[in-house]
Amino acid sequence: MDYGHVMKEGVLYALFDDSGSATGLPNSFHGIYKSNTRYLDRIEWSLGDFEFTPIHRDTRSGYFHRYILTNRHDPDFRFQSFPGHALQLTVEKGLSDRSYAERLTLTNLSEHRIEEELTFLFRFDFSDVAEVRGMLPAEEQRRIETKIETERMIHVAYDGKDGFHAEATLQFTRPFAISKEGRLQFFVALEPKACFEVEVSIDFGCGATSVAEATTEGVEEYRQWCGSCAQIETDHATLNAALAQNLNDLRLLHTPAQSGRAFFAAGVPQFVASFGRDSILTCFSLAWLNHELCRAVLRELAQHQGRVSRSLSEEQPGKIHHEIRYGERFSKDSYPYTYASIDATPLFVMLIDEYFAWSGDRDLLSEMMPAITAALEWCSAYGDLDGDGFLEYDNPKEGRLGLTHRGWKDGEPLSVSDSAGRIPAHPIAMVEFQGYYHAALKGAARLMRVCGHECEANDFEQTAESLRASFRRSFGHDAQGTLAMALDGAKRPVLSIGSNQGHCLLSDLVEPERIGLMALRFLEEDMYNGFGIRTLSTKALAYSPYRYQRGAVWPHDTAFIAWGLKSRAQDRAAQRIASGLLDAATLFPDYRMPEYFAGIDRSQSGDRPVPLPGACLPQAWAAASPFLALRTLLGLLPDAQKRILTLRPSLPSGSVNPHRITVRNLRFLDGSVDFTVEGRGAELTTHIDRKDGNFEFRVEPCSL
Repeated sequence: MDYGHVMKEGVLYALFDDSGSATGLPNSFHGIYKSNTRYLDRIEWSLGDFEFTPIHRDTRSGYFHRYILTNRHDPDFRFQSFPGHALQLTVEKGLSDRSYAERLTLTNLSEHRIEEELTFLFRFDFSDVAEVRGMLPAEEQRRIETKIETERMIHVAYDGKDGFHAEATLQFTRPFAISKEGRLQFFVALEPKACFEVEVSIDFGCGATSVAEATTEGVEEYRQWCGSCAQIETDHATLNAALAQNLNDLRLLHTPAQSGRAFFAAGVPQFVASFGRDSILTCFSLAWLNHELCRAVLRELAQHQGRVSRSLSEEQPGKIHHEIRYGERFSKDSYPYTYASIDATPLFVMLIDEYFAWSGDRDLLSEMMPAITAALEWCSAYGDLDGDGFLEYDNPKEGRLGLTHRGWKDGEPLSVSDSAGRIPAHPIAMVEFQGYYHAALKGAARLMRVCGHECEANDFEQTAESLRASFRRSFGHDAQGTLAMALDGAKRPVLSIGSNQGHCLLSDLVEPERIGLMALRFLEEDMYNGFGIRTLSTKALAYSPYRYQRGAVWPHDTAFIAWGLKSRAQDRAAQRIASGLLDAATLFPDYRMPEYFAGIDRSQSGDRPVPLPGACLPQAWAAASPFLALRTLLGLLPDAQKRILTLRPSLPSGSVNPHRITVRNLRFLDGSVDFTVEGRGAELTTHIDRKDGNFEFRVEPCSL
């Protein structure tokens, strides 16, 4: 499925086809949305009997799009002397956090005068995004009120169930007429070389903006947001372009919630909502660029932390949410306002630990102490179903709503399967859950000591040590040197090979002698496709290179495996995997990293990653993955308590092979540093160009 070209600002977002239109076709996501409601599913224009074809587009920005079209040559056209490519139509779109605007400029490039009707069709459907996604049946009939206020203004309103209300006002720069079919008409009379321009703005209740105003605001907003992050410059122009585009996409997805809170919309168009796991992993990947981003996201997560037990939504005290939406057909008592994930809760504690390691922010740490305690209490009281010390999940909804599993691979039942392609019996203890839990316990112990809670710190460390011993006894049965993917309901190891095992390297849960074997295993041909790590081994019965989580490569998954390997001193394997991911980032259209791509081997795909239809683009943790890959190569390790920032650098070794990386305004504690890494191969030199603040910036050699 091709979702089209994306615009987004705040809770407003829009998707268009290659002509800049939304055609209202079945199973299409095109249209303009506010939060979880699609206001318009159809925006089209026409000029008499002319047929236009797109010849150029600029759709890389979240706040401004431009499409250029020209008329086709038609020998049967009633103006037989009127040539093709004699008209140019420029469609410009601007989106602010308040309104959408569209400007059409028609230029007559011919030597003939032209008189035609330019018509617009705007169709409001106010469909809930669950209907657009096919998760719920469409409402049979919505009563939508349309009122023509003036010859330049139309007001549209809808009152739905349970007090839901939505409205919009359309304002035009020219007066319109209305045809019998309900289309808005503008009479166009153009002399040769003359232009006709009309603009419409759609106000969603917060004030209208023009295309020019939205663009001006957008340029400044993006400049400030990107400027707040560490600045990265290499001597490889294509890599610079890819990093710039993905940083802009992260700004597009960054969504303010309420005062002091925010989240990263997981992906456009299906997942423009607060997803706990997605925001956490995105922030973890970006913490080194701008740890301030973590603060607002942590507050958003804590705000929605579970308070009571609800069987339908799976809310439980201390649990971090999976997905939160608002709209006519969503309520907090039913999916998808849901807590149906297990890993988000320990990952939440891991993010607090990571944020503090960069910031040393004791104020936020004190604010988060109750949330940390509640999260780890949930892990022991609710996440561990049978008291064996492992986090596991049952299947209370019996796979309905696509939730057979409760980890990040929750989209396909066979994404977690044994070597015979069978889904393990529930409850299932995924291998990565134990790694997250162990890291959360160790991190919480550090944070408790910062706040003077020595007894709690000792308890968490004792639990972590017990988990490590149990884990090594139960998960280390794979003959190939890696780990079991999971334990099934009878505590039997599930011995299939996937990317899950690599996430355990984010903690020191795995025996040192096994880590080197895991590094080698991930680089074997059945797992590494040259650009990233497949979600399942090609040897698995359930494997397919095109399946969502059964063989496709997910950039964030690969980036976290590379970072885990780097953290465990597997520098060579980390360098190779991170380098392959940066190669991929430079080879996608517009340099946008997609949610996932095909697991086809690089040698069989013309040395290019293969995009897959249906992947969200942009998508938050995918856009963040090049930055985690770059951090992996640089080997940046913060320690706020010791006031030491360590750099253990290498450079990319793939087809993207810059010989210089400069990082400016990298913030740590109360200061910042500028540095440059340059050289070839293992012969690297690091220059500290500027350092402000009371901390040590330590450079250590990388073991390549």
